[in-house]
Amino acid sequence: MATKRKVKYGKEDRWEVDFGNDADGHRQRPWFKSEKEADKAISDRAKLEKRAGDWWCSLTNSNA
Repeated sequence: MATKRKVKYGKEDRWEVDFGNDADGHRQRPWFKSEKEADKAISDRAKLEKRAGDWWCSLTNSNA
């Protein structure tokens, strides 16, 4: 589950979204200028994960 937080970037406020670590252990934490952009990134990532999960489920169902 992705989390977002408001952070200070110089004198400006930014939004950091924490998607956890990738397969190599690198942190996935992009920054966004607005909270709306951060919310959209979280929503897009959730949709991508849902499609990937559905795909994996379809593989197991076809072998039954």
